Amino acid sequence: MRIKAIFFDVGGVLLSYASWKKADKYLDRALKKRFPKLNIKKLHEIWAVEWSRRNRATSDKGFETMRSQAENSLHLSLVSLGFIPTKTYVKSVLDIWYKIAEKNAEATPGARRMLAKLKCSGYRTGIITNADWNVVIPHLRRAGLLGYIDYKIVSSRLRSYKPDLKLFKEALRVSNLKPEEIVFVGDSADLDFKPAREIGMIPLLFNRKEGRGRITNFEELLEFLRSRGENDCLK
Repeated sequence: MRIKAIFFDVGGVLLSYASWKKADKYLDRALKKRFPKLNIKKLHEIWAVEWSRRNRATSDKGFETMRSQAENSLHLSLVSLGFIPTKTYVKSVLDIWYKIAEKNAEATPGARRMLAKLKCSGYRTGIITNADWNVVIPHLRRAGLLGYIDYKIVSSRLRSYKPDLKLFKEALRVSNLKPEEIVFVGDSADLDFKPAREIGMIPLLFNRKEGRGRITNFEELLEFLRSRGENDCLK
């Protein structure tokens, strides 16, 4: 059966993590200025664990946006290290973090060219992402990718996170396609590859070493499609 649409994860696939790293540097400086004795490395370790815990618990306790998870988990992490920030302060530093990340948003090398070739070839494109709508859409716009995206499956709109199949089923619904007509490209085996495969899509792991179902760059995605006899726009 002919492939008719390609869906992508966003962070680490269509968008580079570089903008987040720049924002992290600002955040580290701001926190260190406010709390001179703060161990930044230890904070990030605790924050990552707490954020992940809140994300896993969201299905049991009701949906919580990524922004809310970030604020609450950072506040709790600082408190666990013996510091007492106000929630207003945490919100203010994360406000700037998000602004810096958006201002510096950039496409993964080759992403814009790849999307243009897919559109030329008649493919529909979409995203399935664990993100907040008011974050991911401005990032894609800033990076020059938003105009290439037909379908936007965003966790904050569906109030659910991958690997919940709800997001993948929504992709099938809005595209009106069969699972085997869709390729899904993500960078997580657990959040992307496994649920896409479970629902019947063709899953590809991006930026991974060679192997079955793995591609290291967008040219390999185009080559995968060429191997199925697709048209000249992919050359």
